[in-house]
Amino acid sequence: MNKKGQNITVEQMFLFTIGLVITIIIYFSFNLIGNNIEKVSKEDQINEVEEFVKSCIVRSYLGPNGTLVYDVPKKISEKPYMVVINNGIIKIVYEGDSFNTTINKYYNARGRFFSSYGKFKVEKVNNNIVVGR
Repeated sequence: MNKKGQNITVEQMFLFTIGLVITIIIYFSFNLIGNNIEKVSKEDQINEVEEFVKSCIVRSYLGPNGTLVYDVPKKISEKPYMVVINNGIIKIVYEGDSFNTTINKYYNARGRFFSSYGKFKVEKVNNNIVVGR
């Protein structure tokens, strides 16, 4: 009995399966790498916004009474966010998660704003800082 034709078919099926497995492994590897890069990028952008807001509050506190308007990124990783400031704690609310950082509680700062406007104001009256849109 001649099984030569069956061997060729089995070999082709085996090679196809190996190719499919390699393709799936490559797909999931790149997907994992892409997710990690997106996560790191998002965290970096959040940290930059936190530091920027912190520096704006300190700059306003050290300056004379008045209102200053600052530009802020409208989106982090293509999604808007909210900044809430209360007694020295800056909280960025992004995609249902909140990221906190602190400034010296000596700066009596409070307020909130949404990033979609692209600007926020910092108003100093005596030793009180009010942040808003």
